[in-house]
Amino acid sequence: PPDIPAYGNFVYIDQIGSNNNVSVQQTDTGQMRSSVLLKGDYNDLTILQQGNGNHTAQIGPMSTSTNSSNNNNTLNILQQGNGNHTASILFSNPTTNNNNNATITQKGGVGADKQFTLQMNGSGIGATVIQDNPTTPDAATMSIQCLTPPCNGYSYSKR
Repeated sequence: PPDIPAYGNFVYIDQIGSNNNVSVQQTDTGQMRSSVLLKGDYNDLTILQQGNGNHTAQIGPMSTSTNSSNNNNTLNILQQGNGNHTASILFSNPTTNNNNNATITQKGGVGADKQFTLQMNGSGIGATVIQDNPTTPDAATMSIQCLTPPCNGYSYSKR
């Protein structure tokens, strides 16, 4: 598990099982951190962080062992408000992470630097990323590999 910060709003979830809906909402002012680790299929995971302060969100697999399955999941991160935003969705094991769709949306005003890391490997995957603040520099790292079509397409928008 990640280090627990000395201050701020922190959520850590180990999600084991299938057909679950997980929704994390962190609002108001201050540092916000969320980490959701998944092992299962047909899950819908959403992290919403909004308000002033730095926001950090991570969604990834619980285990990298070959018997860990994470298929047909919908993975969403929305970060908005003033402050720095960092998001990561990491599903890079192509044999156990198929038919997943990921969306990262980062919005913010002046001084809201945004950074994301997205790693998706497997069959039938899709990804959408939007960074919305034309006056702030942003950082992006994407690694997407569709092994067996059809895949749902990939898009990155900086606006």
